[in-house]
Amino acid sequence: RLSNAPDGTLRIAKRVEYLKKNYEPLDVVFRLAQETSLVLLNGGGFDAPEWSIRTSLANLKREDYVRIGKGIASILHSYAQRWKESLDK
Repeated sequence: RLSNAPDGTLRIAKRVEYLKKNYEPLDVVFRLAQETSLVLLNGGGFDAPEWSIRTSLANLKREDYVRIGKGIASILHSYAQRWKESLDK
């Protein structure tokens, strides 16, 4: 039960709840494609968790993975910022 969870776990659970309420799992990969021209797949179609992202580990250069990681991190940071702003309302 979350009422008995440590504060950090509760904060994470509230962020996840906000994310699921305000976005769809595909939003991250669509936004990544729009903003960076990187096309990845949602993991849900591959029997992976619905909120996961699938990428190839075979045919890309190391720099490509850095771009992917930075792109995903930027999107998730913006979602976290929107969550923080929602707390002020």
